[in-house]
Amino acid sequence: MDLCRLNDRYFISSVGAGFDGQVAYTVNQGMRFVRGMAAYLLAVMKTLFSFRLHQVKMVTDGKEREYKALLFAVANSRSYGGGIKITPDAILDDGLFEICVVKEVTPFHVLFFLPLAVKGEHGRLRNKVEFFRGREIYLESKTPLFYHIDGEVFQETVFRFSMIPGGFPVRGAVFAPSVMSEVATVKEA
Repeated sequence: MDLCRLNDRYFISSVGAGFDGQVAYTVNQGMRFVRGMAAYLLAVMKTLFSFRLHQVKMVTDGKEREYKALLFAVANSRSYGGGIKITPDAILDDGLFEICVVKEVTPFHVLFFLPLAVKGEHGRLRNKVEFFRGREIYLESKTPLFYHIDGEVFQETVFRFSMIPGGFPVRGAVFAPSVMSEVATVKEA
């Protein structure tokens, strides 16, 4: 799998900043008895009407974009938040981040957006959701953004993403040759 880096932290799966980070913060602050998707949905409702959009500059592989947006997801995997398929086309070992930006939307749009995102179908909202890929990403916000990185919540104004393709080796359930020869020796005896 690819090993991802945000500033001085490493991650495997994803980072969600903005609304998503605020929701993760809310979950971590007070959702002790509820877990997974239910905790996420309760936190969405709690955060929905108090959240302010953020003005952010994003540079991806040298291409600059500016947004007033609800959330930014930079991911190596397809889902987060208990199963929300925020970047349904992400591939764990392709050497690229999958980026999802949910642009300026109203609370009503969020309620419509969320069920689509759970299924990975929010890309249908082309004028509100943008996807692209990149190897190196720089994000800068004028105000601090809550963000989650593989579930842990932090706050920052500058985000520098980079990737080490294949930097996190994963082995499947394959026996090493020495183990197999020991099993054969035991059977013969």
